[in-house]
Amino acid sequence: MTDKEILEKAIDKVAKNGLYTKEQAEAIKRLNYVLRYELLIFAHSFAKAFWGNLPLMCVACEREHDSSGDCDAGMYRSRIYHWEYHLMQMVRKEEPLKYLEQFL
Repeated sequence: MTDKEILEKAIDKVAKNGLYTKEQAEAIKRLNYVLRYELLIFAHSFAKAFWGNLPLMCVACEREHDSSGDCDAGMYRSRIYHWEYHLMQMVRKEEPLKYLEQFL
């Protein structure tokens, strides 16, 4: 997919998950050809709508956990939400839209 197609599908996905109305999503698609897409895809609200707020993901063992957070590594502070984990991974990528594409 092209970057434009990836971005459009990602916007559709977060709209479907309740972040935007259909009209807002269409307006955002038009604006993102003028603005930098990074302003949108790195926003916490976008990441929460794209990847969801649960379950918890452990940074130490890179596995999903239930709300008890039991982890082989035994590190309470290493637990983050799924969207936070993927946002951190995407920030590290040279082509963040290609990272998003995996989840469309």
